[in-house]
Amino acid sequence: MTMRAIWCLSLNILHSTYGIQSFRCSAHTIQLVVYSTWSKNGEVQSALASARKLLENFRRSSVANTSLIQQQEQMNRKPLDLIQDVSTRWSTTFCKRLTDLQLPVSMVLVNQAVIEKQKRQQLELSSEQ
Repeated sequence: MTMRAIWCLSLNILHSTYGIQSFRCSAHTIQLVVYSTWSKNGEVQSALASARKLLENFRRSSVANTSLIQQQEQMNRKPLDLIQDVSTRWSTTFCKRLTDLQLPVSMVLVNQAVIEKQKRQQLELSSEQ
């Protein structure tokens, strides 16, 4: 199911149950609830902090970023940039892009010419994260 379909279904439920007409306010309210829930979950916060740390490494290192683009091209993929997590953007967008680029990112991380072993251990995400 696409995000658009989920939003439309959500709006229909909100309209039929609560009489809510505007989706903007509803979407913002749902976003606030999601962020509030995430902020109270230590595992989610840990995973997001680790993902942000990994992203920041790629943003600050032109060598790592160039390697990521080259790795995607070698895999016959359209090169995509990692998306920075921003509080006004749904974090699922940030997480989805990181998930989409999981294999190319992992390939860059194991390349010792790009990232030192000690740094790699700090940046790798566990399977739970």
